[in-house]
Formats: sequence, structure tokens, C-alpha cells
Amino acid sequence: MSDINDMINEIKSFVETSDIPIVVYKFLNGRVVTVLVSDGFISIQSKDMNREKVITQLDYDMYKNVHPDDVVRIVNDAKSFALHNVPYDVIYREKLYGKDEYSLLHATGYHKYFPDGSRYAIVIYDDVTKAVKENFKKDQLFDHSITEIINNTNEAIAIVDIDTHELIMANSTIRAILPPKKTFDAGITFEDYFFSEGSIPWISIEELIGTGENIIINPETKTELIIKAKKTMLEDREVYILYINLKDVKYHDSLTGLANMNYFLLRGENKVKEIISSGKKPVILYFDIRNMKKYNYKYGFQAGNELIKNVASVLKKEFPKSFVCRFSDDHFVILTGSDNYKQKISNIHHSMFNFGHGMSIEINAGVSFIDDKDTDLSISCDKARLACISIKNNLNKFIQLYEPVISKEQELHDYVTSNIDSAIRNDYIKVYYQPVIRTNTKEVCGFEALARWDDPVYGLLTPNIFIPALEESHQIHKLDTYIIDRICRDLNANIKNNQNIVPVSFNLSKLDFISCDIFSVVEKKLESYNIPCNMVNVEITESIMVGDNFINDVIKKFKDNGYEVWMDDFGSGYSSLNLLKDYDFDELKIDMDFLSSFTIKSKNIIKSTIEMAKLIGIRTLAEGVENPEHYEFLKDAGCEKVQGFLFGKPMPIDECTENCIKLGLTFEKDKSH
Repeated sequence: MSDINDMINEIKSFVETSDIPIVVYKFLNGRVVTVLVSDGFISIQSKDMNREKVITQLDYDMYKNVHPDDVVRIVNDAKSFALHNVPYDVIYREKLYGKDEYSLLHATGYHKYFPDGSRYAIVIYDDVTKAVKENFKKDQLFDHSITEIINNTNEAIAIVDIDTHELIMANSTIRAILPPKKTFDAGITFEDYFFSEGSIPWISIEELIGTGENIIINPETKTELIIKAKKTMLEDREVYILYINLKDVKYHDSLTGLANMNYFLLRGENKVKEIISSGKKPVILYFDIRNMKKYNYKYGFQAGNELIKNVASVLKKEFPKSFVCRFSDDHFVILTGSDNYKQKISNIHHSMFNFGHGMSIEINAGVSFIDDKDTDLSISCDKARLACISIKNNLNKFIQLYEPVISKEQELHDYVTSNIDSAIRNDYIKVYYQPVIRTNTKEVCGFEALARWDDPVYGLLTPNIFIPALEESHQIHKLDTYIIDRICRDLNANIKNNQNIVPVSFNLSKLDFISCDIFSVVEKKLESYNIPCNMVNVEITESIMVGDNFINDVIKKFKDNGYEVWMDDFGSGYSSLNLLKDYDFDELKIDMDFLSSFTIKSKNIIKSTIEMAKLIGIRTLAEGVENPEHYEFLKDAGCEKVQGFLFGKPMPIDECTENCIKLGLTFEKDKSH
């Protein structure tokens, strides 16, 4: 996943800063969503359009400035491009630069498939108004030279009259692939020239238009041919240009011998029809090998390739008559009938235990049924992929049937990763504060800062939605850097206004230490707002520190420079005691799960944890305090601080302060805590 995110971030960095007008779209749940626009594309819009406005217009009113006479044509071309993987190449009129007159825009696009199976469209735009005007008189030169161009290309090409199918020309390459059956005479048709009587392919040229590449069976040799057709004008004559080639490695995976993703998308619809005609319901199974990267790291890529081949063999064994493909890396797709598929997946899952060489190797499967509403096979395939992804962190499941809620979750995930920059820029990210109470005085002795996303499209997004998405896309440091800046700004404002001042704690992710110099970020933010380091506390979870010396060194740097470092969610992992032995934490935040079952046993565990912390000189803070009983117990047990809904939910700073006052809480004056 990190490799894919790195790839996406690299593309994003290139596209957004490019002077070339480029737009990147993503195919999501049957609709096209704008992901990226370049500076060059923004430059050809009206001056009042910024990146966010351009993306909104493309998503909701794409053809607003297109000439009405051109809309239907380019909509159809765009539909073919999206549904049939046809290259996008259109010229149309559109109002550019905020002017009333129409310019001539040339748009070309292609599809980009990522290793996880997700599909993007990259479209490049070019204002060709001036060039067309200057070269209008040269149009005939192209028509006269087209014969020479076609004869000198390595592509197999034939030109056919659109009405009569008269063969106008066929180059030597196509004649090598399809040896002619008759002598070329004026007026001979494409079908009569290349095929014997009674053996003409079942698909007609007209059916090929607008569908991209197709595979047909050569009736003479029974081999598969790759064919695509394009309609154009040649010297005022409407013609078809046919491109024909033999099926090659482009459609097969060299490692496993299976069909690849290109072949699946080309032949899949025909396979669906075959399954339906046999009386079965077609279903797509998307497989992903768990721990594949760790396996490669431990045993090497050659062993990894052997594992891939073994998995391919198992898939073919369990689904011998089905359409089995390797899409990329450790991702496989099977198109099959719905009978007994669960048992077969279970067999495959159990077979994986034979391939680990002492390491746990499992395989997940996402399942998506194909029904009459599914007009695009790639959408059904994407549903199976999303179902598979949805259980990647669930060790108790290895089969997941696609449900609409999964697409909704993925839609939110993609929205977050695509819009974090604009959310920060437009202040959609808010800092909410929750008070921390000192138990022996019942005074407010601190706040914890928590992020919220108040989005104009989806409303208030909670951290469990946007934090995992930002961590998976390696963008969490953007959020955390922004939160630190807002904390310093709020503290600075309170100091200037002589308001109540207490320290604020904030959480750091493991990726903050990897993606940026987080220590320098914090230092510079505090310096710019003139905030002393004893006014902020760094919270980390125990998982951050396990097995990474670099991160441990940075945390020690915080300590050595006067920052307090707290361990958050103490008790939720297995290595807490080892960390307490090896590192000097200032405070433990006891996991709120301890308080979820307020039994004698859980009380004794909490008491023992507090006593242990006191013995080694660490303060304790219990979060999740929801009622007076919790509070009184923790106070009697010697827990120094508490936090929870009993004293207020997370709120913006002004509301939080006001709520504390309403509850009769006073603020601690001694900030040495």
C-alpha cells in the first residue's frame, strides 16, 4: 500500500505544479471524480477560478462552457473512454480564459491502472485555436500523405469504406497477419479479401466502433486477434480505419502464465455471457495475499515469485474451468459461476499454510456478484477489490461480500486523501479541546487537543474517518503539523488576552517521525508564537516506539529539550511494561477500555497500575471518566488527573472554556504541573 501511496503522491506533485493543462480523474462507483488539476489547466480558466472551484465545476458542471452543439458528441466519447477503455481524443469548442468567444480545445486521455486495481484517467488539454487557424489550408496535405504513413508503420492497418466495406488499402503488416484469400480488385470488400466464404468473423465492424480493443477468433486459424476500429474522414469520404494484431504478452502474465488485467477487461464481458447462458450467476472474486511484502523482505523476491506461482496453481486447481487472472503484484481475480465458491475460497485459504516456510501467509477474498445493472465489468471488479480491502486489518475474516456501505467508506476515504490540502487551506480542520481535571483540587489543569473536520460537503467528519485515511496515504503529518500550529495560535491569543492558560497535549503519529522532522516542526511553531515548551505535552502510543531506534532517538530529543512525553492508551498493547523499564515517561494515560467494565477485577487492575506508576515516579491520567462514581474511585485510588465526558466533550476552545465555567470548574494557576 505504501508503494502505491508513494506513486500517487509522486504523480500529484508532478501534475499540480505542471504548466501543461492536465486533469486526473478517478472512476469510483460508476462515476467520474476529479482528483487533480494542474496549474496549467487552472491558467486557461477565468481569473476568478482557483483549484478548488475548478475541481467543483468539473465534478458538478463539467460542460458549462462547452459549445452546446459539441456537448452530445464529447459526452458520448467520454462515456466510451470511461466504460470501454477507449483512448480519448476529441476536439471541441469551449470558452476559455473567461472570454465570451469559443476557443478550440484538443483533449487526449489514457487510463492508468495502479497495482491495487484502482483506475485513473489522465487527460491532457491543449488550446489549438491558433494552430488550427494557421494550418487550415494545409489539411489536404495530410490526406495525400496518409497512404505513405500507413505503409511505413509497423501496425497492421486497413482502411475500409463506411457504407460498402470496400477495401481502400491494406498495408503489408496486416497482410502478414491475415493472408489474403483473393486477389485485390477494385471494389473488393474487406471481408471478401481476408476471409474465406462462410468463415467471416461473427462480429461486424460497426459493432467495434467506440469499444476500444476487442478480441475475435480468426475463423481460419482459430487464433485470437486484437482488433479496434475508428471512424474518420479521408478526402471527403467516410471510412473505417482498422487496427489488427495478434494477441501477445500484453495480455498474459509471464510469471504465472495466467491472463492479465488487460485481457480480463477485454474478454470478461464475453465470459459473463457464457456463465449466464450456462444457468449460473456470475461472480467476481478478488484475492490479495496477506504479508506479501514481509515475505519478500524475509526470503527475497525470488522466493516471493515462487509463492506467486504456487498461489496461481492453487487458484487454477480450485477453479479449473473459470477465468483466472493475475492483475498485478499479489492480486488475483477470478470470474466464475456462483456455485460452491465459498468452499473453494476456504480451500485456497487453508492451502496457503503450506507456503509460508514458518511465516504466516494468508489470502483474503472480496466477492462481488454481477447483475443486470452492472454495465461495466471494471466496476464489478472494483467492488470486489473494495470488499477485499475492507477486511485487510481483520484477522478473523478472509471472505467479504461487497455491500454498498463499503463503497461509501471508500468514497469518504478517497475524499479525505484528495482534499486534506484544501481542508487545511480553508480552515475546515478545527481543533477541539477536552479539559483535564486534577483530582485532588477538581481544577482544570490542562487540555487535550483533538482534530475535527467540518466539511462543506460531508459535514462533521470524526477522527475515525479521516485519520486512518491520512495515515494510509502518508499525509497524517499535514494534519498534525496544522494542529500544532493552531494550538500555538490559541495559546498565544489567550496569553495576549490575559485569559486562563493551561498546558495542552497533542498526539503524534508514527508517520510524523518518518514523513517530516517533527521535532523541528514543533520547535519552530512554538518559537513563532512565543510559547514555552512547558505549555505543550507530547502524547505517543506504545506502538510508535517498538522496534524503531530512529523514532526513539527523536522522542529522547523532546525529553532532553524540556518537553513532557506522555504514553497514551497505556495497557492497550503487549509491550507497555518493557517500555516503562526502558524509557522515562512523565505521565501515563490509562486506556479508557479499563473503565468500560467497572468490575472489582478492573478496579484492582487500575489501582495496581496507579501504584506501580507512583513507585517509578510517573504521574497517571485516566480518560473515559463518564460519571461521578468513576471520578471518586480514581481520586481515592490516587490517580492525579482525569478526563472524560463528565467534565465535557471535546469543543472549540471558547466553548470548552465557557462549559468549564458553567460546571463551576476553576483553572489551575500553577503551570508547573
